[in-house]
Amino acid sequence: MIAVVVVWGTNYTLVKDALEGMPPRAFM
Repeated sequence: MIAVVVVWGTNYTLVKDALEGMPPRAFM
C-alpha cells in the first residue's frame, strides 16, 4: 500500500512539473 502512495506521489509530481512547462512525454 505504501508503494502505491509513493508511485502516486511521483506521478503527481511529474504531472505538476509537466503542467508548469515540461514536455508531456515526462509522465507518459
